[in-house]
Amino acid sequence: MTDVKVVPTNANKYAVNESSASLLSHSGSSTNLVTKSSMGLLGKKKAAKKRSYTYHALLAYKINTFISTRRGQTITLVTFGSVFTLVMAGIIYAIHDVSDSHFDEALWDAWMYMTFPGAQREAHGWKKRGIAMVVTIIGILFFAVNLGFVVDSVREKMDSLKKGKSQIVEDNHTLLLGWTDKSIYLIREICRANESEKGGVIVVLAELEKEHLEAELHSQMHVDDLLGTKVVFRSGNPLLIVDLLKVSAHTARSIVIMASLGDADKSDASVLRIILSLLGLPSLRGHVVAEVRDIDNEPLIALVGGGAVETLVSHDVIGRLVIMSARSPGLAKGKPSILPLV
Repeated sequence: MTDVKVVPTNANKYAVNESSASLLSHSGSSTNLVTKSSMGLLGKKKAAKKRSYTYHALLAYKINTFISTRRGQTITLVTFGSVFTLVMAGIIYAIHDVSDSHFDEALWDAWMYMTFPGAQREAHGWKKRGIAMVVTIIGILFFAVNLGFVVDSVREKMDSLKKGKSQIVEDNHTLLLGWTDKSIYLIREICRANESEKGGVIVVLAELEKEHLEAELHSQMHVDDLLGTKVVFRSGNPLLIVDLLKVSAHTARSIVIMASLGDADKSDASVLRIILSLLGLPSLRGHVVAEVRDIDNEPLIALVGGGAVETLVSHDVIGRLVIMSARSPGLAKGKPSILPLV
């Protein structure tokens, strides 16, 4: 005889006996209990978090943030506090004055005590002298704080101008992005080209400090060598659109991207990123010339730049000129007059 297998039906398959039901109910109640306890712990944690700081600490934090972020708001707070103190001092002075003086006179006297400590000599009686002393001390602190704000503002402005962080408002100028050993020679030739136009403006944007760039220019070029051209340096990153707008790159007549020293691939990658930043400027109208180190990277840079960018492989051009001069000695004598840059 063949064996017969008994397959349970769906009812038997999903049937639950009494022990299982009691186990499920017990587990369900346990789950509910755990859930309620977890919610209780969570509520306690939230309550603990809410009570982790006092309102005084929160108020002090808000005031500190308000004061530290904006200098103008700090000046406003100090001015408001000083005016309030001055008004209160005038009121107290008017109350304690035995004579028939008015509030405006008392307020004026308090202001004189605040601005001129020598006015205390006119105070008669210990009450007046005490109020005059308090107002004078507050006045000294008030003007000391204001003087500190003025000194800090002037110092920050002078440091910003000294480091070349201010904006340039120029039009139809020549912009040099980057700084290398060839930058001085390029500036000299641009000055010669601008001589027929009675000078021009050359703006240099590099990551070096403005003082270092100016010192290097003055050490290799005299003032008469500029031929009426003004050279302005700004310190910044040519990859950032904010710094490009700071030197008015979108209104420049011509833009020259200098290849950096070091690895050729890294230099060409930096040139490519600068081109992308220039293309992101609003209404770029200047002619862009980019120096490329590796000739294999030139097609990619030319493709990205499109018709607005002209690439120049400096090593390849110099190599071709050297080979042509070696093969034709007479040609080498005429090149300096035709190509002054060589």
